[in-house]
Amino acid sequence: MPNSDALKILFPVALEGVFDQDIQIEGELLDAAQASADRLLKEFFADTTTALIADWERTVGVSSAISGASPPAPGVGDGLLGDGLLGDGLLGDGGALAQQPPSVPMQARRTAILQQLQARGGLSKLYFIGLAAAMGVTITIDEFRPFMAGLGRAGDPIYVPEAVFCWRINVPGATCYYFCAGQSCAGEPLRWWLPQASLEAIFNRLKPAHTYVFFNYS
Repeated sequence: MPNSDALKILFPVALEGVFDQDIQIEGELLDAAQASADRLLKEFFADTTTALIADWERTVGVSSAISGASPPAPGVGDGLLGDGLLGDGLLGDGGALAQQPPSVPMQARRTAILQQLQARGGLSKLYFIGLAAAMGVTITIDEFRPFMAGLGRAGDPIYVPEAVFCWRINVPGATCYYFCAGQSCAGEPLRWWLPQASLEAIFNRLKPAHTYVFFNYS
């Protein structure tokens, strides 16, 4: 029943003329308020939110994943990882990442929020591989161990001691662009790829606090 009809029932006599018009206006305002309240009920849940999705993202800490901003990369280029940590040159240009376009579908934003709310955390490779699989991404994980007498073998890479706190996420199938004379411009990175912004943000949030994770898209 429209609120205007409900208001008319409250009066002992039928309203006519300007009084009836006033009741119609007040009823429309009450209808609008009721509709707004109904929409607000949907905002209480992450899987149906729309208007308040930015507040959900801020609350659960996935704003960086949605905006496309790459997480900071402490230790890259500042000497923390040492010159010999990655002798295979995977970081190459210092791990420069490009930003993901901001037009992320609403469904993907809701999924990122739900994953953050439902995540229990873990320390094993299988946990993080399963976490990526839930996002539709197949990965492998490499861990690094400094060369140690009695454990290392001839031909093993010699990492700095801090390498034990680093681990690499390999994301196959990504398109990688290399600096090319005649096509690239001054100031561009030696290598560039489009990162999995949501994956990186969630991994950087759930990883052990004393470790540094970086991503290989080659």
